[in-house]
Amino acid sequence: MKYFNKVVAVVFLLFVNFINVYSNEYLNKFFGEQKYIVKEIFIGNKQMLFAGTCKNFSKQIYDKAIIYEIQNNDDFIPHITFTENKISTVNSILFSSYIKGKKFYGWKIVITEKDGYIDTDYYAENGKNVADGISIYWDNANKEFKQSEFDTSQL
Repeated sequence: MKYFNKVVAVVFLLFVNFINVYSNEYLNKFFGEQKYIVKEIFIGNKQMLFAGTCKNFSKQIYDKAIIYEIQNNDDFIPHITFTENKISTVNSILFSSYIKGKKFYGWKIVITEKDGYIDTDYYAENGKNVADGISIYWDNANKEFKQSEFDTSQL
């Protein structure tokens, strides 16, 4: 049994290293010289990867981020990006924000894996100014992220 566990561990590490080599090429282009973190996440029962350059780890503020997945061991599929003033998918810009006269600081990105939602806020001036962002969810039917719409008639 110990031998089996070691073999499984080695195979897993080889798989992870293969994915990392392939995704690093895309991520290095996206982030340039910036150092970024990568973590595994689950959204809507779907396994994905989150990569971001963190400005304030305790507050989950990132100045640039991407959520993506690797399919068939080598297909890098970007699903959503968070850049200086916008949140966008491959097909559209979901949200754009700007505080007049204020310098962009980062996006607060809170991922609630259980519910499958991502909540965002836009920060400027070293985190001193904040504007409400949006809530985003994974649409399994269309295989893309969408902005959550609230029914204000129920308030």
